[in-house]
Amino acid sequence: MEFLARPRTLFGLAFVLRLLAIPLAVFRISPYSQADATGFSVVAGILARRILSGTLSTTTRYADIYEIWSSVLSPFWFLPVGGPVLARIFIAMLGACAVYNAVLIARRLGTPMAGLLTGVPLAIYPSIVLAQSSLLREAAILFSVTTTARLLLIVSDHGQVPLADNRLRENIALVILSGGLLAFATLLRQDNLPLYVAAIGAGCIAYYSKTWWGKAVAALAVVAGGVGAWVLRELLLQRFNFFRDARARGRTVYLSGVRFDTLLDLVSFAPIGAAYFLFTPFPWQIGSVLDVPVMFEGLTNILYAFAGVAGVVVAFKRDRVATIGLLTYFVLGVTFYGLGTANFGTGVRHRQMFSWVLLVFGGVGAHWLWVRYVPLQWKQTVRRLTVV
Repeated sequence: MEFLARPRTLFGLAFVLRLLAIPLAVFRISPYSQADATGFSVVAGILARRILSGTLSTTTRYADIYEIWSSVLSPFWFLPVGGPVLARIFIAMLGACAVYNAVLIARRLGTPMAGLLTGVPLAIYPSIVLAQSSLLREAAILFSVTTTARLLLIVSDHGQVPLADNRLRENIALVILSGGLLAFATLLRQDNLPLYVAAIGAGCIAYYSKTWWGKAVAALAVVAGGVGAWVLRELLLQRFNFFRDARARGRTVYLSGVRFDTLLDLVSFAPIGAAYFLFTPFPWQIGSVLDVPVMFEGLTNILYAFAGVAGVVVAFKRDRVATIGLLTYFVLGVTFYGLGTANFGTGVRHRQMFSWVLLVFGGVGAHWLWVRYVPLQWKQTVRRLTVV
């Protein structure tokens, strides 16, 4: 069991599974190898041919996001053969590194077993494996966000001890690197910028919350958030209605008739939308055998959500700054995406940007509940069955 709980072991498991799934993407068997993935491949090829011919223009008839992510992928198309496969291997490595990061964060907030409980579902969830073996951008976003969280945890740890000059320089370098990673993640999905700002802001406020001005800033942030939501209410309603209308199509649609006319509509629907975003497809939504593995992912997420309540408490006692920052990112993320999603096919792909936080807190809480409440005889039985 100790071997399985090692971060490097979980990284290896995640990487191997993603490598094994690459043929499914190459031969277009994977549901994530079509639509956007095809567009990224086409644009990457166009950009590579232009660069090789001496043309530096990155303007195409495709949307901006295709040009941005395809610019990152295009060097793989310089190769005469095998470029698309190597690009998928690169993306698979980013996805496996994100698993590694999440495991280390869970161990930092809990225990090595919490890291194992976090890493296993992230490594083996079919939807995540298939998405991170295709040409989609979610693996790069997840890598950037989880790496930033790890780096800022290091900076936070350094703040607990007197800083020598070299430690101060290291902190500055880590903050700059974190900013670069978040800028890259923002380029890939610009809608997430407010989430990053809110999470870092909440963490900073928590760090200085024992000072009078820290408390004043916290109160001001709450008031500013409420006033901002009221002032921008028409824009918010328009944006969420637009996203729901755009995504309310296809076999995997749910709650397509929901419309928002007031802020109260948004607030009242927010928990419902978040639940559907995190946990669908529910058993009654199954319309294809391909939905069954994803259904079990959603059911597993429900179990992790219950354990995550205890996990938040445990993690808060361990590191309140990190806990508040991660919780802010998660709650705002699943709320906003829940309000704007009406299709679990899209939701399953998008929620991996946030479900890793659920799995971190769920892993921390599950191990704490196991240690505290499971009878000793059961623990001994499980230990005998899982000796590695």
